[in-house]
Amino acid sequence: MAADNREFRSSGIPLLAYNRTYSDDQDIDSGHEPLTPTPSATPSLLSRPSAYSPLNANSYITPAEPLISPSPISSPPHAYHDSPTFYSQNQCPKLVSSSPSLRPSPAKAPKDEEPLLEPRFLQGLLSFTWFVHFAAVSFTAGVVQLTFRQFYWFDEDNWNSQWVGKLGFSQDVAMNGLQFVAKVHEIIIVASVSGMVMHFCRRMLVGGGIPFGFLTGAYQVSSPDWLFSKNYLWASMPRFRSKGENKSTPSRQRALLGFGAAAICIYCNTVGPSSAIVMIPELEWWRVSDPYNGTLNVSYVTETFDRNYPKILNQSIINVNCSMDNSSDFVLALCPGAGHDDLAIWAESVAMGGPAHTMQVMQRRTSIRRELTSTTTLLDLEGSALRADNILSVATVPHASMAKLAGAFWNFVSNSEKTGVEDINRPRIFQREDVYSPLVQVQCKVFRYNTSMTHRADMMPVFGAKALRNFTAMAKGEPDAYNDESWVLPGEYWDYQRSEADLRRTNFTWVPVASHFPKHRPSLGAVVNLPQGIARRLVGGGNVTFQDSLIIPCMMDIRWVGVRLSFDPKSNNFLEHDISDLTKTLGAYWKPGHRLSRPEKRLLASRNLSDSNIQVKTSWASLLDKPPGLTVKNHTSNIETLFEKFIETGTHRNFQPPIFEDAEDLTDLLTHTGTITAGVLSHVVADGISRVSYRSDVGLNLRDVGNGAMSWLDLTNIAGLSRVDAKEVPSNFADAMTPYHWELERYGYGYGFVSRTAIFGVTILLLHAAVVFAYAIYIVIFRFSENGWSSKAWGSLDSILLLAMNSKPSSVGMHAGMGIKSNELFRETARVREGAESNVELILGDCVNRELRIVHGKPYHGS
Repeated sequence: MAADNREFRSSGIPLLAYNRTYSDDQDIDSGHEPLTPTPSATPSLLSRPSAYSPLNANSYITPAEPLISPSPISSPPHAYHDSPTFYSQNQCPKLVSSSPSLRPSPAKAPKDEEPLLEPRFLQGLLSFTWFVHFAAVSFTAGVVQLTFRQFYWFDEDNWNSQWVGKLGFSQDVAMNGLQFVAKVHEIIIVASVSGMVMHFCRRMLVGGGIPFGFLTGAYQVSSPDWLFSKNYLWASMPRFRSKGENKSTPSRQRALLGFGAAAICIYCNTVGPSSAIVMIPELEWWRVSDPYNGTLNVSYVTETFDRNYPKILNQSIINVNCSMDNSSDFVLALCPGAGHDDLAIWAESVAMGGPAHTMQVMQRRTSIRRELTSTTTLLDLEGSALRADNILSVATVPHASMAKLAGAFWNFVSNSEKTGVEDINRPRIFQREDVYSPLVQVQCKVFRYNTSMTHRADMMPVFGAKALRNFTAMAKGEPDAYNDESWVLPGEYWDYQRSEADLRRTNFTWVPVASHFPKHRPSLGAVVNLPQGIARRLVGGGNVTFQDSLIIPCMMDIRWVGVRLSFDPKSNNFLEHDISDLTKTLGAYWKPGHRLSRPEKRLLASRNLSDSNIQVKTSWASLLDKPPGLTVKNHTSNIETLFEKFIETGTHRNFQPPIFEDAEDLTDLLTHTGTITAGVLSHVVADGISRVSYRSDVGLNLRDVGNGAMSWLDLTNIAGLSRVDAKEVPSNFADAMTPYHWELERYGYGYGFVSRTAIFGVTILLLHAAVVFAYAIYIVIFRFSENGWSSKAWGSLDSILLLAMNSKPSSVGMHAGMGIKSNELFRETARVREGAESNVELILGDCVNRELRIVHGKPYHGS
């Protein structure tokens, strides 16, 4: 019979394909021919059900109407037909079906049939997939709520006091455990994402189809390897309309699928790190929600805001006692020049090669210290080294009144049992209100007296301001007057005959320069004269050295800059502000040709740099240079004594910078001399401006006692560790004072939005929760719609493989058993359609006319 069938096939006569029938114990690969051919009871997917009736094995088909091609389509060698298979004249030739090479699975009994697409709304709502969604969202909610609550766990080096530590677990073990929990969280979220992806994959399979390359990706949504595989790349590419056309037709659906698949894959690979970021506590500063246990109210500096941060320094704000020669040391300690001793120690250290850009200032009557910082490297940003005619130093230091208040406040808090700070291993306080520090720019130019006396135009001493930055003009986008011109130093400050003694002397003088500027005036000017021995080469050979003097005019721009103060008493005991690193904070404003961005302009406004600078009168500035009495020989002024630290005396007196590149190079020597000069003046002025209201007292409003009164504590003596009792004063007692609230922080492990990585981690996790919520709304709407359904089919890779194994092979994938040879296969469309005997089949290839789509609610075998 088999021979007969082959004979009829070769002769081109249409023949009914039939199933081979085997007994249960017969091997399908034994090669034995069945005794009796058994015709199929139902047509194949590609035949019309109404075109035939059951026939005998040797019968011919007589269709009711012409349905088949004039000539039959021959099957591949050794292929067997499951059921009668016919092809319409319009069907795609790529989908020539052949019988499977494996024995088909036995059909289920009718009682096992169940709907593949369940239309009933309640059916499937309590599936395991929805439990995964709920678990993932609940897990995320439990994790991120710690961040939103700013939950604090424990202080640094205080692990053993925690209940987990008391159980014997080390801190490292606990953190590793949190990493494990984060991994579990990642697995659940990826499973949730996979469940949502599979729903849309099912919709495409039973609908218009899905590119084969994307079908495999639906089962490995978290695999980055798949994203770089040929499956993804070729499935995302557009297909050509026909072989005769070179024009490629991009497919919007393919592009959207490709983008969505890439986004999902990338997202799934960020979930793990994000969960770990959010779940593992960060070692940071954390704000205490109820500082001082509610026992304190607000502290005060007993000066108005305008007098604490004045815009004009003149005779009106001078403490008369500061200008008297017979004032006591106690009084002088409250004056702007009170930092002379600290400056002298710093200058001596610099002269010996010590650090020139930092200086510690000890606050009187407290243990708190301030750090004065400066930089002379901002001009290096312009791509050229410092030059003798372009020397700049910028300095800043926290306000002395704020240091006094912070030290006094902490002395009280740390010695009070009611505040609760004794339970914090490492506390830190910072102010809530706006606080300002002085920012001083000093530019100097260096000239030699003997060459200047020639009165040549290029040798005349002038003030230069090109290195200064007028932040007020920069913020408004106006031209910077500092960059336009230079101003000749008046002759009274240099143009006079000097004796040998005059040339050997150090001299310092303040110069009022504001009158030379019609607009955007600088704050102050100064002239420094320093002794310097100059070697001159003789015509006949050899050198001769003579005493000369250096004339150094300096221009200054001084202004208040907004800062954030912090005091960490158990670490370095410094009152710090957030602009100590001047190059990092302000370096962008010195870049050549740099146009300010909007954030940089906003920074000028937020830092108060856009406001006008401070106008300093020489009457006030003279307090910084007041002769310190008999302690210095010849009544040399304060500033002159600082420069004397760098003078070497021999045959000639020379100003000797601690370090410079080439001692034989006069230009190099003058450059470093100017740099030291600008640095000394910037330190002197910054320290003096910071003490402008140092004579003020500090106090604390403990609480409001009612009846228009409050409990007031004078912190001035407490700063000196003296016992002081609180007293009741009227509630308007502090109306003319400057209030400051001190927030409390602690250093340890906690959760919160303290870094960009924490924000990123929470965003990634909440994105999944938002997608699940939107997906749930979509499912409800979809299930209530006319074509809504639910299904559990093909939820895993093994189930889709079993479906493929039990489906008729198509010509496009017939020879792929040994590997996919052509990448075009990944572009082919995969669909699930109704097959013979209520079975479902996976079809790969182009569309077929009159395919039988899956019917909602219809039972299928193996569904």
